Amino acid sequence: LDPAVAAAVRELARAEGSTPAAVLLGAYLLVLHRWTGREDLVVGMPVAGRDRNELQELVGCFVGPVPLRV
Repeated sequence: LDPAVAAAVRELARAEGSTPAAVLLGAYLLVLHRWTGREDLVVGMPVAGRDRNELQELVGCFVGPVPLRV
């Protein structure tokens, strides 16, 4: 993203108590809605995390797509 756009996304996220990822996801969903005209959309969002300390040392990618229905 252009630095000015990235700064605007961060500021909007901060103002709304959200994250830049959520702002960009919302923008993406808005574009999909306008292109398709559909009211019911499902998108996959990759979620990664090693929230248990015993998994921190494991090697490999722990990413799973989570379907979001909007």
